[in-house]
Amino acid sequence: MVKLLRVCLALLVLLLITGPVFAQSPQIIMVLWHDLQWSDILTSPFIDNNQLAVGLMNTRIGGGALIPGAYLTISSGARAYGVVGAQRMLHGSELSQGIEAKEIYQLRTGSFVSEHKIINLEIAGLLQAATQARYPLKVGYLAEKLIAAGFKIGAYGNSDLRDEIARWAALVAMDAAGQVAYGNVSPELLLEDLSYPGGKKTNYALLLEEVVNSEVDVAVVDLGDPYRFSLQQRLFLSEQEEQLRRKIAADCWQLIRNLQASLPESKILVLSPFSGDQRAKDGQWMAPLLMVGQGAGLLTSATTRWSGIVTNIDIGPTILDWLGLTKGEMIGRPLELDDDFASKTAIARLLKLEKKLFSLAKYRSQVLRTFVGLQIGLYLFSLALLIIQQPLPLQLIKFIQLCLLICLALPLGILVLPGSWLLSLLVLVIVGISFYRSKDYLKTIMIIALVTAGALMIDVLRGFWWIRYSFLGYDAIAGARYYGIGNEYMGILVGSLIMGWSILRHYWNLGKGWLDFMVFLTAIMIIAAPQWGTNVGGGITAVVGFGLLWISLQQVKIRPRTLLFLVIAVVLGLSILMVFDFSRPESAQSHIGQTVIQIKQLGFTAIWQIITRKLAMNYNLLRYSIWSRALLVAIFAMAGNLLWPNKYIYWLTNNYPRLVNGLVGTIVAAITALIFNDSGVVAAATCIFFAATTMLVLALALKHNLFPS
Repeated sequence: MVKLLRVCLALLVLLLITGPVFAQSPQIIMVLWHDLQWSDILTSPFIDNNQLAVGLMNTRIGGGALIPGAYLTISSGARAYGVVGAQRMLHGSELSQGIEAKEIYQLRTGSFVSEHKIINLEIAGLLQAATQARYPLKVGYLAEKLIAAGFKIGAYGNSDLRDEIARWAALVAMDAAGQVAYGNVSPELLLEDLSYPGGKKTNYALLLEEVVNSEVDVAVVDLGDPYRFSLQQRLFLSEQEEQLRRKIAADCWQLIRNLQASLPESKILVLSPFSGDQRAKDGQWMAPLLMVGQGAGLLTSATTRWSGIVTNIDIGPTILDWLGLTKGEMIGRPLELDDDFASKTAIARLLKLEKKLFSLAKYRSQVLRTFVGLQIGLYLFSLALLIIQQPLPLQLIKFIQLCLLICLALPLGILVLPGSWLLSLLVLVIVGISFYRSKDYLKTIMIIALVTAGALMIDVLRGFWWIRYSFLGYDAIAGARYYGIGNEYMGILVGSLIMGWSILRHYWNLGKGWLDFMVFLTAIMIIAAPQWGTNVGGGITAVVGFGLLWISLQQVKIRPRTLLFLVIAVVLGLSILMVFDFSRPESAQSHIGQTVIQIKQLGFTAIWQIITRKLAMNYNLLRYSIWSRALLVAIFAMAGNLLWPNKYIYWLTNNYPRLVNGLVGTIVAAITALIFNDSGVVAAATCIFFAATTMLVLALALKHNLFPS
């Protein structure tokens, strides 16, 4: 008997030694710090020991109430739609207007819940609001994925005031039914303290105990005090405001430090889902994101491919990835760490980057409106000079031509501006000198066009460091694009290369067309390839525009079978592009490969969502964007050239047939851009820009006999 006991004890010890080691709970802690500021971060105790990784998080939402939408987006993995009062989540036993919350929930949903669960009484409105999205969007998707895989998620802490219930942690942790099975968001987590905003203070000792002793795998923690402070911030004198902010930040950091000490193996994310009232008013949709205890550096993701910049839709996929799960239908991508920077260095770089992005966003509209306004004004004035019958001063005509050429060079000047304003100024000076020294307007236009196209292609290949900081580039704060070539410069690249190359072919015979083909193929690859331009609509535009020009340059008559050839080329190229990107590892895929995944998951629904999203965006741009006016005026200017001067188009055809090939290719490319791009109005307007300007410069020269004899 004694021997048997010894054997059993030995087996028990062996099992304890060799058996599976169960992970502590929670494995992941998501700390919600409302309106987190860089001044709060600079007081962090994790900076000096390089245990803080940082990122700028885009906080844009799909629509609706801003703050609820921001928190819902975190768990949806796609931009959510906010509903007023969505944060008013209650334990089943809590009362709402004298009735237990579980009874109201059962009445509204038909489902019974136990009194310990945390429930959202506005779930019907949230689900209805989500149907507005023209992309995959599921309320509570993070919790749904975790629960399906056998993991537990819980909510802890609240941001309640005396007259308001705000349970942000529960809103993030709830499932598709608006329920959270684990956690504590009740008023017992608050202390009465008149030295804090609203007379309430988070009981950090009890909150710490609740999280540390929880049995969940993912804990969502609401600090509470920062939200209450943000609501009353405007009521304080500036010195008192700073003192309160420092005091609250010290409390929050102490809790995070205690969490890290108590659960050293847990991964801790600290985030501000909402950028803050003032930033929101200024359109500054960026907020800090922190990763604690996993080393120093800059956070990024495959969504942005931009070291230091991430998005709110990346948080959900990151949580799932850390637990070994796929992101499913979430649009975002898991976070990655660029660990080449110490914490202090990373913060300094982000502060500089944020300032640059905010400055770009602040002046972007003014610069673009000035550029487009100048273009429209010059086009209309040039048309007036063409219509007027009596002789006009030649110096006036030449001055307008010079202005048109300077305007033509502005996209190049704006492109190189982030590198140096002197380089940008030099571009415009060279244009002016070339205009007065050259006897041939077309050669000046050709140089501007080809240099613009070449600079754009080089910048894409080197990592688009000019494009991403250009006023004509994409806007990281708006969040529509973070890498590749945006539709503004895509249109300019296609339009400038078509016009520049057609003029080049007017002056020089380049053989049987193989050089033409290689140049156009290179441009198409740079525009469309996932590792470079990543612009599918731009790739289609380039194939059609360059393809039509190449066929025309070979002096092949355009027939229906020619158009069929272009359609086959587009379908084949798009198929190769999608297969190539989809075959790469998910972390390396662009949105092209992700689109393939969505189509595989959702079938025709995904295709329909893409089509309706493109149509809706172009409809809004046609109604409200200044680019729609630029497009219409450019079309009007080109159409006007068919009437003034007389027989202009016949003169062009007889004297510059290659140029006519370029004009036709540009017009067809602009139409294609309008159809196949999200912001097709913008792409079409910039694509047709070089063609319309060239026609006006030549028309003015023809009418007023400015060509050299």
